[in-house]
Parts: sequence; structure tokens; C-alpha cells
Amino acid sequence: LSTGQRLYLAFQLLILITETFENIQRIPWRERSFWPNYNLYVYVFINSSVFVRATMMSQVVWDWYDAKLLKHAVLPGNLDGKGWTDEMRAGVLVMIFQFLSSMGVFGVICLTHLVPALIVYHWIFLVVAAGLVKSRRWVGAFGIDPESRSGRALIMGTNSFLSCMGIQVLVTCMVRVYAGEWAGGYLSPLRTDFLIRRLDVWYACHLKRGLSLKSLEDQDFVNLFIR
Repeated sequence: LSTGQRLYLAFQLLILITETFENIQRIPWRERSFWPNYNLYVYVFINSSVFVRATMMSQVVWDWYDAKLLKHAVLPGNLDGKGWTDEMRAGVLVMIFQFLSSMGVFGVICLTHLVPALIVYHWIFLVVAAGLVKSRRWVGAFGIDPESRSGRALIMGTNSFLSCMGIQVLVTCMVRVYAGEWAGGYLSPLRTDFLIRRLDVWYACHLKRGLSLKSLEDQDFVNLFIR
């Protein structure tokens, strides 16, 4: 990787860690018992810009791997030099962005929410996985070379969207299961999650006050345009 690419990775990681710290502070940890607060934090985290951008950065890393850009050491001090393969470097970078960016919390979330969701709602995982496997073929079906710059960008964007959407739906469903929504049936958490993902809800959260300099204080809104 070039010096510019390394600086880009370091800058993105710093921003993600900063936003993670801010999200942790938003939870009223002292007002209720630990588990309800933790479950609430999981919901905040999985729908925050931290998770979305971390997943996007992981897709950027895999794109660099496909483009053969990880032939040389990428970590400081040449830690991943001699004896390291492209796959090992890609794996380390993905681990850094998916787990270090959340200060390790995402690893805990995987154990408490994602793994149970993969068991309970395994069919959602299978649908998303099929989309990830077929994304290159879909791009090729539109007459775009998957190996071209535009093709790689489309594949990266498609895979980022599918990955984020799949994990968000799975984890959010488990948040609602732990909150007792299974009382309404197996599909109740999924149905509730679908119903709240409406444009009017998003508008009320981000644009109710109109466009102004205040909008720049809304990190999730800004991240729609800056990646």
C-alpha cells in the first residue's frame, strides 16, 4: 500500500474509535441494570455509522486484496513482512476495522447476538450469502467487466450494502427477541424492524429541522455522503 492509503486507513480507524466512544457515552448505564442497557447499546451500535463504515472499510480491504495490492507489508514496523501471505494481511486488516474500531465490543456482540441470530434466523444469512456470491455475476450481466475499476466499485458497493443489511437485520432481530418480542411470534421481530425502516422515520430523525449547519453535527447523516 502507498503512504496515502496507509494514512487513509489510520484516519478512518481513528474516526471510528472516536465515534464508538461517543456512542458508549449515550447509553444511561447507571439508570437501569446492565443487560437492558447493553441490549440498547447493541441496537445503537449496529445501526450507527461506526458499524456501517467499518464494514465498508472491510470491503475496501478485500477489494485491495483482489487487486493484488497487499503483496507487501501494510502494518507499522514491517510486522506483516516476511512469511505473511496476501490472505493473512487482508484478514488482519478486516479484523482491525470490524473489531478494533468498536474497541472490541463487536466481538462481544457477535457472541451474544450475531451467533444466536445465525442459528435462529439462518435463512436470512443464506439469502445474504447468496447475494455476496452472485454479486460479480450480476455486475457482469450488465455488460460491465468485474475486473474494471467501475466493476470493482459496483461489486464493493453491492457487497457492502448486503453485508451491512444482513448483519443489521440479524442483530436487530436478536435485540428485539431479548426484549420480549417473540411473544408476538417468530417473525414479529423481523416485521417490526422492517416497519420502522421507512423514509418518514429517517426524515424525522435527520431532516426534521431542515438543512442547516446543524446537520453537520449529525454524524450518521454526514456519513451518507462522506466515505
